[in-house]
Amino acid sequence: MTFILDSCYSGAGVRGNLIIRSRPGYAELLKLRGDTPNIKLKSIQEELDYQQHWLTDLKLSKEEWIERRKKNIVNGAAIFAAGRNQQAPDASFAKDVNAGVFTYSLTRQLWQQTSNQGMGKVVIAAAGKTEQFLQSMANSRRQNPGLEVKTGSKDEQQPMYFSSMQKLAAEAVITEVKGNAVKLLLTGAEPQVLEALGKGAIFNIVDNQGQRQGTVKIESRSSLNATGLLQTKSGVKIPAGTVLQEQIRAIPNDLKLRIGLDKSVDTEAAKQALQSIPRVEIVPLLKQEVHYILGRMLPSYHQDLETRKFADLPDVNSVGLFSVGFELIPGSFGVKDETINDAVNRLQTKFKLLLAARLMKMTLNTNSSRLKVAARLTVADNRALLAESFTVRGAKISSAKNLQIISSENGSLAEVEINKPVQISVENLENRDLHIGVLIFSPDGDIDILFPLSDGKNAALVLAGQTVQIPSEGKLSFGKPLGIVEVLIVASTAPIDKALKPLQTLVMEQKSEKRSSGQVAEKAEEAIASLLDDLAGGKRGETKTDIRLFDTQQTLPLGIKSYQ
Repeated sequence: MTFILDSCYSGAGVRGNLIIRSRPGYAELLKLRGDTPNIKLKSIQEELDYQQHWLTDLKLSKEEWIERRKKNIVNGAAIFAAGRNQQAPDASFAKDVNAGVFTYSLTRQLWQQTSNQGMGKVVIAAAGKTEQFLQSMANSRRQNPGLEVKTGSKDEQQPMYFSSMQKLAAEAVITEVKGNAVKLLLTGAEPQVLEALGKGAIFNIVDNQGQRQGTVKIESRSSLNATGLLQTKSGVKIPAGTVLQEQIRAIPNDLKLRIGLDKSVDTEAAKQALQSIPRVEIVPLLKQEVHYILGRMLPSYHQDLETRKFADLPDVNSVGLFSVGFELIPGSFGVKDETINDAVNRLQTKFKLLLAARLMKMTLNTNSSRLKVAARLTVADNRALLAESFTVRGAKISSAKNLQIISSENGSLAEVEINKPVQISVENLENRDLHIGVLIFSPDGDIDILFPLSDGKNAALVLAGQTVQIPSEGKLSFGKPLGIVEVLIVASTAPIDKALKPLQTLVMEQKSEKRSSGQVAEKAEEAIASLLDDLAGGKRGETKTDIRLFDTQQTLPLGIKSYQ
């Protein structure tokens, strides 16, 4: 038996837009009960009934069970979402999805794995996905899932749930078929791309051998459930339980940056200031997905961050952005006593850049793309590997040496020393030329282009089998602000020059002291539209232009994250 617990830390509460999945524990009760030491945690009747149900099924008396528990006799596996002193958050994402971060990450891993792995490796990989999931929302790592099995056994090498689960990797599964109408469950999709798997998105139907049997075109999506229409080969019957792999994403053109308002700001003044900014939506906290939180640095917030030893803290009473886990967004805070209007005006460019980064990340398709590309981040001096990313399905048919991927296996973030020279290499493993761009997103939301450095014709072209080293000369290092640095590699079978040129212009505008924040924000809007148009290859909805269609088989945004 495998037991999964997605609530380990005893300390319930709310932090930013995350809910901690637990009730008050012993330490909290010490404070709540005052001088009454006789109060103890009590199980509710449903918990006691559930416990008795299992004791009966296992033919164990309560006394025997307690004795075994004292002796730590384990028969099975226990998987826990967080360490003994860590929080296990419940998150909102893709606008209308709520899930335990670890539960969702583990589910994704089980649906995406391409071999019958032992549960030890599964938990390590799910822990990496949990870390990346949290990092997409916050700027710190606090949750370390783990596994406990019988001492001296090799149960960690057993498959999950102690039974074989050999299946094709998939993003969805059909749950109901009525004629050509189907219902499906989005089981393996990355949280940041779920919004692109709504109306207009297309999935491939694959059989047990991985052969394409037809497609499903999505009509609607609600949370992790979707409806669609079947299009199959003549005579092919598609039963419930058939798995689906994504082919086309549909990114809404009107996608907005969702900003929540912290209690520390004047809500009405903030709403009035934000409503005038295009592509920014004000969202109430704890109701649905929020991307960032606008807030003022209260003395209590400052003290909490000091206790947790955050560096470069902004002044008390300054205004800036927090992540949904209520961590600072570097470079977003202004001067002390700044008005909300002034702060929002100052943050216009930041909003655009954060939205540009979000839109780019929605095209990430490491799991589903069949383009064969590998990217590595190494220490420049000794070539020590810091991080590596590759296309899971594309890499299946590459040479064995390209499958020895440790960093992508566990998904953990690489830690990079400040100002330590590093090198990025991108290898085209295809037998055809590809157009490649390498972008970097800093912790404060700024964007820079590392490759190509010029906007000349075919500057982004990388020949079949060729490896690009970045930088080709000089040194590359990451400085302040501290946080997550994301390297995004965009690979395409079609030219991407049109997409990169406005981004290159935007980078120059960003660095120019002569440009106002409004002018840079306008350039950012143009760059976003051009980039998405080029990556989409001009594909729009059939009758409307409210979505852009991205073929995940022909474009490959591939990501590497590092922590500094």
